Amino acid sequence: MKIIKKFLEVAKYGWYKYLNNTDQGKITAFSQRICLMSLMVLPMTR
Repeated sequence: MKIIKKFLEVAKYGWYKYLNNTDQGKITAFSQRICLMSLMVLPMTR
């Protein structure tokens, strides 16, 4: 569970950092990529 928590923290931080540097179109693509990554990672860590 610690791994998942850490991953989510990093993903959230990365997303906020990205949010500050880009326009709306790029943000949605980036957040979709994060969602896909988390969906792939979660089953492996479980």
